[in-house]
Amino acid sequence: KWGFLLRGEMLDPDTQVSGDMLHEAGIGIQYYLLPGALKRSLRALAVVTKEWVEEPLTAIAGNPSEQRHRIEFVLRFSPDLPE
Repeated sequence: KWGFLLRGEMLDPDTQVSGDMLHEAGIGIQYYLLPGALKRSLRALAVVTKEWVEEPLTAIAGNPSEQRHRIEFVLRFSPDLPE
């Protein structure tokens, strides 16, 4: 009934600028609310995410990179469709 989540993403919003990559990493847990074959249809998730931006090479030295944190509680319903 329990599952663990790990995720990571990298995005380069401007390929013409060096060192401006946006990074996001998250860890969480999920709990399947329904039994048996319907188990994957309804689940509750709690995810903690950290997001940070690399400093461009043109930035003034000594400025810390921008960081954001968020906690999400999600109830996800995704029924399996018969083939």
